[in-house]
This record gives sequence, C-alpha cells and structure tokens, in this order.
Amino acid sequence: MKKIKVLHILNTGSYSGAENVVITIINNMKEYVDGIYLSPDGNIRNHLEENNISFYPVKKLSISNLKKAIHKIKPDILHAHDFTAGILSALSTRKIPIINHIHNTPPWMKTLSLKSIVYGISCIQYNWILTVSSSILKEYVFGKYITPKSTMIGNPFNIQIVREKAMVATLKSPSDIVFLGRCSKQKNPFLFLDIIKNLSKLLPNIQAIMVGDGELRQQVESRIHELGLENNITLYGFQDNPYGLLNAGKVLCMPSLWEGLPIAALEALLLDKPVVASPVGGLIDIIDPSCGQLCNTREAFVNELYQLLTNATYYQSKCNGAHQKIMGLNDMPHYIQTIYKIYKSIYESKY
Repeated sequence: MKKIKVLHILNTGSYSGAENVVITIINNMKEYVDGIYLSPDGNIRNHLEENNISFYPVKKLSISNLKKAIHKIKPDILHAHDFTAGILSALSTRKIPIINHIHNTPPWMKTLSLKSIVYGISCIQYNWILTVSSSILKEYVFGKYITPKSTMIGNPFNIQIVREKAMVATLKSPSDIVFLGRCSKQKNPFLFLDIIKNLSKLLPNIQAIMVGDGELRQQVESRIHELGLENNITLYGFQDNPYGLLNAGKVLCMPSLWEGLPIAALEALLLDKPVVASPVGGLIDIIDPSCGQLCNTREAFVNELYQLLTNATYYQSKCNGAHQKIMGLNDMPHYIQTIYKIYKSIYESKY
C-alpha cells in the first residue's frame, strides 16, 4: 500500500505540548505515512526543520487558507489538533476524512454554550476523535454522543530522548520548585506565585523557577515585584531544551485550571521528579500519592511542597514512585500503532 498522506493542522506557530506530540507522531510514522505540518509560521519552523518535517506555513489558519492547502497538497486525511483546527477543517472540506485530536479540556466544554454547541456540530463530520485523557469526553457536555467514535490514546514520550537532552542541557543553579508551561490563564501562574509567597514565609531562601513564555509574562513579572519575590523566583522564558532546568529542580508544580494530559508532568516523572498539581484533566490519571499529590487549594499545595522540601525520606519515596509510575506509562509502539490503525482503517474505507 502506498504511503498515506496526512495533513496535520494546528492553530499556532509556537512550540509547546501539542506541537511536540505532532512532531513525535510524524517522526515515528515516516516509513508508512507522509506527514505534513500546517500552521501559522513561528518558532515551530525551527523544530520542524531539525526533524526534517515538511512544513506548509499559513499567515492565518482560516477556511480559505485551508482550502488552498488541501487543493495543493491533496492529503488523504486531515488530522486536526484541538478545537479551532477541527472546526475550520470541517468547514473546509466535505470530501477529505477528518480526525480531530483533543489535547486539553477548556472550561467551556463543561457547559451548554455557543462554543460547546458549535464544536458538537463539527463532530458530526469527524471520522474519528482522539483524546489525551479519559476526562475529556466525560467533562464535555455532549461527550456521550461522540464517545462511540473516539479513542483515548494519552500522549507519547520517549524516556531515552528526554533523559539524553537533560544530560546535554546546560544546567543552571539547582532549584527547589519548577513551573514549566506557558504564562497563560490555563496554567494559573498567579496561584503559583501565591504558593511561593506562602512557602517563603516558612522557607525564606526557597528557590523557584518559571520556564515558559506567554501573554501573561509581563503581568507575572510585575506580580513577582509586588510580592517581593525577586530573590526567590527566576524567570527563564521559553527554552528549546527545558530538560536541564527541570532536572536541576526538585519538584514540578502545576496549579493548572484545566489540562489535557500535560507533557511536562510526564517529563518530570521520567526524570524521577515528584509532581504536585491540580486535579484536572489527565493529571487525575497519572498523579497519585505514590509520585506526587493532587491539590485543590493553595494551602494544600503549600503543605505538600513544604513536606517534600523538608523531609528527605518523604521526598525520596516520591522520587522512587515517579520512576515506577513512568515505567508503567511508557508504551510508544502501542501509541503509534493505535493511530496508524485508525489512519489505515479510514483510508481503506474511503479510498
């Protein structure tokens, strides 16, 4: 059988969790799938060039630009990532099969709203829906109607590659707590700052780092100054290779408002770091008391982090638990094979 041509469609030109997933999918299917990456231009271009992945940049993800791309590329399948890309794909073609890949669970999915209704209508045209956690369709207000044509596949990760990158990265000064993610509403950076402020009252010399950029970056910087945390928090911004910083830290803190299945949590576990996080999205499936803690309040975050930083025996038990947890989650061949079987089934039934 000839190679299946799959056009991956994303709404941003930045590099983050979902983009990393797409690159992993394309790289691991090159022998039997021709994967093309379409998105607005941005720093994602550098990562695609490094991985020798075909890139079709657009000025803006729109129906007209998608139609032009489809006409030129002539893909067998559209693999649209998250909601905007999915909806626009559904509006751009009636002939090409569409897979919608949901990477997160924004709050609007949980209520009856214009967004949840529009997305529900677009689902009618999808041939299949992939989700990164079991919570996504459970939380979606219309989830029960689309569950029959969906598969929960988690997120891919490569232990060897991440550990190698952590070793070759330029290690900065050791830190106590790491925040790894965009400075955005979803990642809840201001709660993180409040947590560090409270911890600094108990541990005046505590050192935290924030790795990532985003629309709230300047507000975060201002808030750090307001709280007098200049000597406790270091902002590193976006890093091509954040693994050295993650590896030099003791604990990953993720006080997110919503999530899919965050790659950062998986990467922390595979570097044997405990994860203290909000009980949202796929975090519920992977974080438990053996490898970290799920916390509902600021006080719960502060108490758990304090215990990890002051009780060496408690901390080591969580590190050991992180190592065991990630071993049970690592199955890249199964992940890739699951997606390929869906591609093949759709392709054979359509063509």
